[in-house]
Parts: sequence; structure tokens; C-alpha cells
Amino acid sequence: MKPLLRIHAVIVLLLLLPATVSAQLSLLDEYILGEMARENIPGLSVAVISGQETGIRSYGVRKNGSEALVNNETIFEAASLSKPVFALLVLELADRGILDLDRPVHEYVDQSGSFGTEFFESESYQQITPRMVLSHTSGLPNGTPTPGRIHFEPGSDFAYSGTGYRYLLAAVNKLTGQSLTALLDEYIFAPLAMHSSSFLWRPEFASNAAWGHSAAGEVEREILHLETEFPEGGLLTNVNDYARFLSHIIERYKAGDAVIRGMIAPRVTAQDYRESGQMSWGLGWGIEQAGQGQRIWHTGSNGPFKSFALVHPERASALLFFANAENGLEVIPGLLDKTLGASALSDYYQKTISDSRRY
Repeated sequence: MKPLLRIHAVIVLLLLLPATVSAQLSLLDEYILGEMARENIPGLSVAVISGQETGIRSYGVRKNGSEALVNNETIFEAASLSKPVFALLVLELADRGILDLDRPVHEYVDQSGSFGTEFFESESYQQITPRMVLSHTSGLPNGTPTPGRIHFEPGSDFAYSGTGYRYLLAAVNKLTGQSLTALLDEYIFAPLAMHSSSFLWRPEFASNAAWGHSAAGEVEREILHLETEFPEGGLLTNVNDYARFLSHIIERYKAGDAVIRGMIAPRVTAQDYRESGQMSWGLGWGIEQAGQGQRIWHTGSNGPFKSFALVHPERASALLFFANAENGLEVIPGLLDKTLGASALSDYYQKTISDSRRY
């Protein structure tokens, strides 16, 4: 029997929204509350971006059985939505000449550290570049096995890899002499006023942090109190902050910014879409090339914490989503229908939902 969930809705609009966005948001309540009850999702936050306007709504509770409501400042695990943030940092370093996207990563890494020569099974790791890591063409696995098996000649194929991101962070740390936190504060978080975002746990997060829940809606665990920086999935943030990040991507794209244009240019066709060529990967983003034009996206799954972002750069629109339950991504297809429009590749999103640990 499914547990009875106490569903609340907290509605906050950041700005005076145009009728189109306001109407979209008002249509979400019934659908979202129904899906939360059906899928045992205690709490979630949603942002819709349209042009210069952003609307945000938060629903439910941070922890099932409590009175602590989710609001727009509630901290979630971003999971793999961490990757686009780290990717932009790397591209900013490259744009400033601090890092070369096409220079082998091993030339930057201290070979006596965690990614020393003994970590890799073959010498082909010496071919891996930052560009390959960000486009998931490094050949490294998804996870951190020891030793690190390289599944194909680097640069020749696509395979999603969190290990590659951690390997690249080791190079960034060695090259700059700075932590990920310090670099992000300088290049991204402070400039964008993302004051509630961190790859390390902060004590002040405790008063407004979500808890993770199982598929049955039962409390599973606290949010991660990270003491180590994991670029592939360790971002702690809220819907307000990450919406600013997405707006930043859109604004720079519309301005013709070369860094962003390079970030979302297709680099490799995803394995499951070789025949149609409709799903590619850029530098930190998945890319959907369908009838509605190019859209970039990413999902995130840290067990009982789920996340999703889809951006339509040309239309200056986006959908962002955080949830604190194993079934969180089940809401995404309907949310896309009611906000950005039905996806031409909805089967692909369904696949990532059923195999969400992969992304």
C-alpha cells in the first residue's frame, strides 16, 4: 500500500511574469500534485524560463512525515546537473589560456596521485584530452573502479563517464593550485549570485535541505554532507541558483558568445541514436536535434535525488526540476508537454528515466 503523502504547494514567482509563463505555471499545479501522490514524491521544485522572465514553484515537504515545506531556497543534490557547471568552468579556463582542451590530461596531472599511472590498464589514457572528457569520448568507465579500464580508443566513440570528470578535476587542481570550490566561486557562483551552491557541505544548508526518499516515498537518507569535491555529481544547490545558471547560458548564447556556442555544438552522436543522428553530446550537455530545433539537456540521479534541465537556446526557454524521491523523473514527460512542448524524442527521455543511473 502506498503511504499517504501530505502534499503542500508553495508558490513564489520571482518576477511579474508575462501571461504565457504565468498561464503555464498555473497549469502545473494539478498535474504535479497528482504525479507526486501517484509516484510517492514528497517534494520538488520547478523553474520555467521564457525570454527574460523566470517563474519558480516548489511543492511538498523536505522530509516525509514532517511539516518542513520545500521552498525555492531548499537545497537539493543536483547529481549529474553538476557536470554542465564544471564543464563551463573548464571552458572558461581554456578561454583564458589557462588550460588547453586538446592537450592530454595526463600532462597536467600529478602522476603520483589518485590518477597515477598505476590507475590505468593501458597507456591509451595518455591520449585523453579535456575535450574528450567533456564530450564523454574518453573511453573511461562511469564510476571509479581500480584499475581504470579504457573501453575504446579515446576520441573514437561515446560512453558516459563520471570517472573522466574526476580525472579532469585532478588536472584542473594541479594546473591552477586551487580547489574546485575556489575556482567556481571566482568564475561562476559569485558572478551569477549563486550564493547557495557548493560542491562541499555547509552547516547553514542543514536548516533547509531536502531528504532523499525511496520509490515507496519512505525516508531513505539525508542529503550528502560532502567533504570531498566530486565534479561529476556533487553539487548542492537550489532551484533559484541553478535557474540563474541556465539563464546565463541562454543570455550568452543569444549574444553569440563563442564559449557557449562551442559548449553546445554537437561533438559525438550518442550510441542509441546512431541511425537517426538525433541525439548528440557537446561539452557538458546532451543535445537533441529534432524538429523543434536544437535543445540541450541533462538528467541527474543520485539515488533518491533526481534532477533534470532542458534548454532551448534559440527560443530562450528552459525547464528545470529537482525532486527528493527515487521516482522523481517520472514527472518529466508531462512537464515537458505542459511547458516547452512535447519532445520529438520523448522515448529517449523515457529511456533515461528507466535507466537513470546512466545519466
